[in-house]
Amino acid sequence: MGKKRERNTTVYCSVEGQVSETSLLSHIKSFYSDSSSMKFPENPVKGGHPDNILAAALKYCHFDRCFAWIDEDKDLSEDIRGRLAAAWCLDEAQAVALIQCPLKDIQATFNPTGKRKPTLVVSSPVCVESLILKIAGVNIPHGTFDVNQRSKQISDCKNAVNGLLLSRSLAVYLAEEVSKEVLDAKRLEIPELDLLIKMVSKT
Repeated sequence: MGKKRERNTTVYCSVEGQVSETSLLSHIKSFYSDSSSMKFPENPVKGGHPDNILAAALKYCHFDRCFAWIDEDKDLSEDIRGRLAAAWCLDEAQAVALIQCPLKDIQATFNPTGKRKPTLVVSSPVCVESLILKIAGVNIPHGTFDVNQRSKQISDCKNAVNGLLLSRSLAVYLAEEVSKEVLDAKRLEIPELDLLIKMVSKT
């Protein structure tokens, strides 16, 4: 009798950024994914508005896992929030609550187990650079996002990351400074990092 072939796990990743997010996700996958049993189709969306990122993920809910990874600094529209509520099979009252929910709290409030697809990962406060700083264990310039100070907050976070990198690329910094042991510890403190690891993990 022939050996039973293992079924591949399909994962669709729809991410907002094509530099920082891609570098961080590639680094995470290098520790937690299994290229022989996991398939990651190329994301056709190359950055852009978070509505587009989530809309792309909504098309791939038939995959074993799919997620949209966005920053907190640009909110989702009411229309795309409604489409997410429908995909998650929320009742009318829950759908209204989702439309009114702060962006960073949507996943934890309405999809805490991650069983509903797509999973929504939100880098907060402000942007992915804050997530990088949290992983590095250094101070974040802004503890909460202020829409009226958006440009300054993003700039401050990017400058803080540039100071951390010391002219290295993010990919090189991660390879040199962020081990699997660091990620294992930090995922216990950082919900969005834990979500990312769960999405691309072979187990």
